[in-house]
Amino acid sequence: MLQYGSQITLVVTVKILFIAPNRLGDAILASGLIEQCRRRYPGAQFTVACGPVAAPLFQALPGLVEILVLRKSSGWRRWRHWADLLAVGWGQYWGLVVDMRGSASALVLPTRRRRIWRGGKPDQHRVMALSGFLDPSDATPPAPHVWLSAAHHAQAAAIIGDDPRPILALAPTANWIGKIWPIERFVAVAKALTAHDGPLAAGRILVAGGPAERAAALPLIKAFDSDDVIDLVDRTDLLTLAACIGKAELFIGNDSGLMHLSAAVGTTTLGLFGPSRDDHYRPWGDDNMAVRSAQTYAALMPGGQPQAHDICLMTGLSVAAVTTAARAQLSAVSA
Repeated sequence: MLQYGSQITLVVTVKILFIAPNRLGDAILASGLIEQCRRRYPGAQFTVACGPVAAPLFQALPGLVEILVLRKSSGWRRWRHWADLLAVGWGQYWGLVVDMRGSASALVLPTRRRRIWRGGKPDQHRVMALSGFLDPSDATPPAPHVWLSAAHHAQAAAIIGDDPRPILALAPTANWIGKIWPIERFVAVAKALTAHDGPLAAGRILVAGGPAERAAALPLIKAFDSDDVIDLVDRTDLLTLAACIGKAELFIGNDSGLMHLSAAVGTTTLGLFGPSRDDHYRPWGDDNMAVRSAQTYAALMPGGQPQAHDICLMTGLSVAAVTTAARAQLSAVSA
């Protein structure tokens, strides 16, 4: 575009293909890389490829052109999702391809620049491991980020209402029974924290969960008067749920995608760990904490495999330990 005084302004829109991790929690942990891209390439247009569980995370991403949902199949069609990605990817020239799944796709797609994730160091948190991934000269850890629209905030405000009582958000489910803290212990902690002498006295309980998790969460929901519960288990979309969690004073949950979602929206978050690595996956952020079972990860997962696949491996984490950690967090953030 030619401007007055013979100045020439050339505006180049960078097209970025971001191949996100398949699981929600991993996708959230990698989301800070997109924010780094947005700062590095203002006005960039994004195409995000990811699995169906993580897809809703990117719906309000500024500059989003398309979300390619990669659905895995079985048998002879098991590679079909990568073929679908290549079919779209070959149709244009990318300014940058970021592949967080280490696939061969990023090696063959036409692009000016490509970054392919090969895994971090074994002793690093997953966010810390991403430092310098896009730009080796930038050692800043890419803090996870959730993009919310005005509509999501408005829907959350309608759900939460104008009740001034504090909110304790709980996510009592996970994608594997081994990581799920016993539901009656969630009840006990919630009652201790919202008791008349608790740090969240008379508070409401927000119960979060996704599709197919309602039966598991129902005992927690029913343990409190309906007026004291905000039931959001499979009741709203992911980003509206994130906006609702953002209004809580404290979030307590198992190691799961919702735990990382809470930390990413800025809610003080306490993650519960047993057969997973808190040094790798604790909720990111200065005000956030992880509390783990008295049993070590190595004891619960000898050789990287669980003691058993169909039992809870979180019984070594006591109600007292979680309550004490929660009180300490609330005290620290209010100081």
